[in-house]
Amino acid sequence: MNAASLVSKAYETFADFPRPNRCLPADLYESEREEFEAMLEGKSRDNLQAIDLGSTTWSPLAQLSPEAFGHFMPRLIEFALSGELDYGGEPFFERLICAALSGPGDARFSLFKDSHRAIVHECLVFLLQDYASQVEELCWSNELRDAITRWDPNLRTPPPNEA
Repeated sequence: MNAASLVSKAYETFADFPRPNRCLPADLYESEREEFEAMLEGKSRDNLQAIDLGSTTWSPLAQLSPEAFGHFMPRLIEFALSGELDYGGEPFFERLICAALSGPGDARFSLFKDSHRAIVHECLVFLLQDYASQVEELCWSNELRDAITRWDPNLRTPPPNEA
């Protein structure tokens, strides 16, 4: 499967996630939550740009609620698979790898079903295959392999709420 097909499949798979009114958890430190919400204000998965997510050190991405992650995930996949650069000029796939590294058991992914987890896994595998030299050059190979293993549907242990 090519990048465009995977991106299209991601949008279809995550279509059941509407944009939430608030994208960050209420218990996040207030000034940080307000600033991150302002960065995402008026943004939907259609008009979000990679640079809207800030830098690797100051970004709402690590703090998104499960609903927001579900809504924005196809766009994040699109950025990663299309070679987009983030606010700091780094390949966006680094941001997707970082987010995915915690695995599907992370609370941010608690609303993901098997179909959602499967497309994330497919996209990570695609990155390893099609971006191998760039991933290796930027020293993300080990992290990407770890993320692939964590998202592998054949190795996954269902969360307690699904058992």
